[in-house]
Amino acid sequence: ISLAGRDYPAFELRRRPETGRLQYSVEQSAGLIRWTSAETLPYGSAVDNEDATQTVILRLLEPFVQGRVLMRMRVSLP
Repeated sequence: ISLAGRDYPAFELRRRPETGRLQYSVEQSAGLIRWTSAETLPYGSAVDNEDATQTVILRLLEPFVQGRVLMRMRVSLP
């Protein structure tokens, strides 16, 4: 995602809104060994799809600097 001349890594996911008990969190890693929680912000609003799911985009709080950023989504029940 490009904002104000800066690039932010982003994660797009499809979710079912009626499963409100699920918690979604983005994790990041530089090399697949150590994963840490990533601070994210929603990018735009959730988009309703024809199949009763929603598409959501989350972007990292910090802009991309250099190298690579690997991201994964963790889904859990509280």
